[in-house]
Amino acid sequence: MSERTPAESEYTYRAAWSPEDAAYLGQCVEFPALSAFGDSLEEALTEIRSVVAESIDILKEDSEAIPEPFSRRNYSGRLSLRIPPATHRLAAIEAAEQGVSLNQYLTSRIESGLAPPALARKLASLRHAIHEITCALNAGTPTAMYIREGNETGARESQPDDQA
Repeated sequence: MSERTPAESEYTYRAAWSPEDAAYLGQCVEFPALSAFGDSLEEALTEIRSVVAESIDILKEDSEAIPEPFSRRNYSGRLSLRIPPATHRLAAIEAAEQGVSLNQYLTSRIESGLAPPALARKLASLRHAIHEITCALNAGTPTAMYIREGNETGARESQPDDQA
């Protein structure tokens, strides 16, 4: 039993202004060799969708393979990744400093890298603030002593006499 031919609407599209072409450029992730221009984002997207639909028809007529849309692909959520040992060590240290598992740390870093730029900047700022607080807590500075005034049970931690 053959799977039905994907519709052009199932594919992943992007459109952005192209300064080199002085027009909006529409592209399809699954068909990287295809592109289309428009005077607006909407027009560029409409044009690339039309080009993809025509390409699907041609591939089908020629009995060629039609790229599978990302929307149809199954993802397990598991990823095997090879990284240099030094990078692995640094990631493990960062995860430990943040009090999270290596998996949680790497997932967070990947997600922030995939986030829109404004969100990525906010996440980086929050990550930096958390890191500074963690460093202050580990160093036992007066700021850290203020932050440490109460733990989750509400008990106060003891402070050295010179900082009381």
